[in-house]
Amino acid sequence: MPSLFQEVFERARREKRLLGVRSSQGDPSRFSVGYVLSYSEEVVVLRIINRDGMPTAIQSFNLLDVFQLDFDDQYTRHVEFKADNLDKVYAGLKSPAFLEQEDLTVPLLLERAHQAGQLVNVYTHLSMDYYGYVRQLTQEHVLMECFTEYGLPDGLVVFRIEDVRNFIWSNEDTRVLELRLKQRGPWEPSKRQRNLRAEKTVGRSYRFTFVFLAHVTFSFLLPVVARVRYHFCRGSSYCP
Repeated sequence: MPSLFQEVFERARREKRLLGVRSSQGDPSRFSVGYVLSYSEEVVVLRIINRDGMPTAIQSFNLLDVFQLDFDDQYTRHVEFKADNLDKVYAGLKSPAFLEQEDLTVPLLLERAHQAGQLVNVYTHLSMDYYGYVRQLTQEHVLMECFTEYGLPDGLVVFRIEDVRNFIWSNEDTRVLELRLKQRGPWEPSKRQRNLRAEKTVGRSYRFTFVFLAHVTFSFLLPVVARVRYHFCRGSSYCP
């Protein structure tokens, strides 16, 4: 009966998916990522892929040293995405025309990124860096819509323009993010958000129905009550 390791090796090879292999128990955080080429009860052979999605080696691992496998996790999917889009991620980069036509300043770069809808990487003197789109500028501040390196929305950030240390118009990481966002398409609410929205809609519907029925009932009963009161009170000293 094959071991769980071998089952994962076979799945990764069959599906042509990246696999992370950890074999350095002295430093468990270190691992290698690659495509499974072959495996046995003693060794597994990978075509190693580096963090940039580039193939770098063919390497064997002794299974006695392997203590953990990582399959379909966030990091391996990220590297896999780069490996599957090498032609787009590392395509020839054309310099924007304004770089050769204007005296550049940081505010001008931010303004051009805003106008072009360019996804950029901004580093500050405070050791912070942000991936995202410039959404608003003033003379002193910039507002960016940010994303994580894996393409997940990371909120809005406002910081001082004078704190910008350097500015990356385009590199492999920003292009990967752009590809991810284009493939993802327009933002769609999560299942939980859809459920909450549906619950609010149902609640509003119930409230409307209750108010409507109460209004109809009151409108119907009011003349009836007035007529009964009239007949009861006619000639009686008990009614005002």
